[in-house]
Amino acid sequence: MSNLNMQADFPVMPAHDAARVAERALLYVFVLAAALSIWAVRYPPLGDLPQHAAQVTLALDLLRGESRWADIVTFNFFTPYLIGYGLIALLAQLFPIATAVKLVLSLSVLAFFWAASALRRRFRAPALLDWLVLPGFFGFAFKWGFLTFLLAAPIGIYFILKALDFTRETNAKRSLQLLACGVLLFFSHGLVFVACVGIGFCYAVLDITDRRQAFHRLLPYALLGLLALAYYHFAQDVAQAQYTEAKSFVWDWTPRRFVRFFRFQWDVALSARDRPGYLLSSFGFTLFYLAPFLLGMRLKLTLRRVIPFAVVALIGFTGPHMAMKTAFIYERFALFLLPFYVLMFVPEDRPCTVPAGWAKFTLISVPVVFMSMTVVRAWQFHEFDKESQDFKAIMDALPPQQRVLSMMLDKRSHAAANPYAYLHFACWYQAEKRGFVDSNFAQMLPQIVRFKPGEAVVQLPFEWRPYRFDWARHRGEHYDYFVMRYEKRQFPRFLGMPCDIEMAAISGPWALYRKVPGTCRHAAQRSQPGLASSH
Repeated sequence: MSNLNMQADFPVMPAHDAARVAERALLYVFVLAAALSIWAVRYPPLGDLPQHAAQVTLALDLLRGESRWADIVTFNFFTPYLIGYGLIALLAQLFPIATAVKLVLSLSVLAFFWAASALRRRFRAPALLDWLVLPGFFGFAFKWGFLTFLLAAPIGIYFILKALDFTRETNAKRSLQLLACGVLLFFSHGLVFVACVGIGFCYAVLDITDRRQAFHRLLPYALLGLLALAYYHFAQDVAQAQYTEAKSFVWDWTPRRFVRFFRFQWDVALSARDRPGYLLSSFGFTLFYLAPFLLGMRLKLTLRRVIPFAVVALIGFTGPHMAMKTAFIYERFALFLLPFYVLMFVPEDRPCTVPAGWAKFTLISVPVVFMSMTVVRAWQFHEFDKESQDFKAIMDALPPQQRVLSMMLDKRSHAAANPYAYLHFACWYQAEKRGFVDSNFAQMLPQIVRFKPGEAVVQLPFEWRPYRFDWARHRGEHYDYFVMRYEKRQFPRFLGMPCDIEMAAISGPWALYRKVPGTCRHAAQRSQPGLASSH
C-alpha cells in the first residue's frame, strides 16, 4: 500500500490530482449511464409502475372535469404521494405519460446518488465509497416499480442532512427548515417519512443537557408526529367506511428474513437463481460490502455513524411485510443499506495491513461490476421492449375510455428477469387512453384517486389469482373488455356468462375479449365459475 495515498477524504487514490479528477469523472459518467438505462424500453418492466402512471392520468382528468369515471372515484388531496404524482403530472403537460414517468425515474436515480454522496461527505467517510451507494437503488423497490418510494428516498436522506444541521445549530431558522423538509417528505411517501424522521429524532435526543434544549430540539418532531397522527386517523376513518381488513398486519418473522433482506438489494424474488445477472449481482454486492476493508479503511462505530444503518436494519429485521393493505413494507428499505453502511468507515490511521494487490483489485473490480450491472439492466430492458411488442396490438384494438378487466394469468417476464413485470401492465391502457382498468390502485388508501364507497368491483388479491374470476361476484357486467396474458397460448374459455363474449384481438401471449353490447341476460343468483384454467 506504499504507493497509495492515505489522505483524509481519498485514502487509496494515487497522489496525482489528475487521477482523482479522472476517478470522479468516471463515477459521474457511470451514474449518468445508470439513470439513462431506463430509456432502453418504452414501458419499463417494473411491476407497479403502470398503476402509478394510470393514477396520474385519472387525477388530471378529474381536475379538468373531463373524467368519464367521476361517478365511481374521488380525488384525495391528503395523500403522502402528492409530491411524486404532482411532479409527473407537471411533466405530463409537456411529454407523453410514459416519458414523464421515465423522466421522474431518471431524476430519482440522480437525486439519490447526490443525496447519498452528500451524506457520506457530511460524515467524512472516504470519497471512494461513493461507488457503493447507488447499485442498491435498482433492487427490490425499483423492480417492483415503487415510484413514489424511489422519489421520496433522496428527500428522506436530505431530511437527515437537515436534522444533522439542526442538532449542530438549534435555532428558529433551522427548526423551520427541518419542519418544511419534513412536511415535503410526508407528502412524498409515508414510509420514508417514518424511517428518516425516526433517524432525525435519534439525533435530536443525543447530547440533550437540559429541558430548554430538549423543548427546542424536539418541537419540530412533535409537530411532524401530529401530522402523521392526523393522517393515521384520517386513513382509519376512510378504511372503516370503504375497506375490509385494512388494519391487518403481516409480519413474516422467519429465520430466512435476516438473509433475504440483504438480498432484496438486488433481488425481487427468492427463486429462479439462473436468471440473467443474478450471479453478477450476488458477486457484486458481496464485493461492495467487502470493498472498504479491502481498500484499507476501518469501521468507526460511533453512535452518530451507526444510527442510520441501525434504524434501517431494525426495519428490515422486525418491520411488517404488510400493513393497512400496503404490501412489501420492510423489503423496500433494502435500498438504504449500502448508503448508510458506508457512513461507518473512516481512513485507516495506522500502517495499512491490506496487501496492495487486493486494493488494486478492488479499485478495478468495483467500477467494472457497477458498469456491468448497468449494461445487463439496459440489455434486459431492451429485450423486454421486444418481448412486450405484442401488447401494442391489444392497445390498438382497445377504443379509448373503456372499462377493462386485467387478467394476467402469466405475469413473468423472462427478458427482464422479473416475475411480476406484467402484473399491472394493462394499466398502460388507462394511462394512455383514459380507460379504467381493474384491479385498480384506486382501492388503496394512500392513492391520490380512490374509489367512492361501494364502487370497487374487484379488490386485492384478484390480480394474483385472476383464474378465479366469477361473473356474479366480480360483477362482470361492468366491463367492456377483458385483457389476458398467458404465455402457453392456451387461453381460458369463458363459461356460464350471461353475456356474449367475443375475441377482439390476439397477439403473441396476449388476448383481448369484448363483451357484445345488448346480449347480456339476467345473471344467475348462484355464482358460476367464470374461467376454466389449466392452473
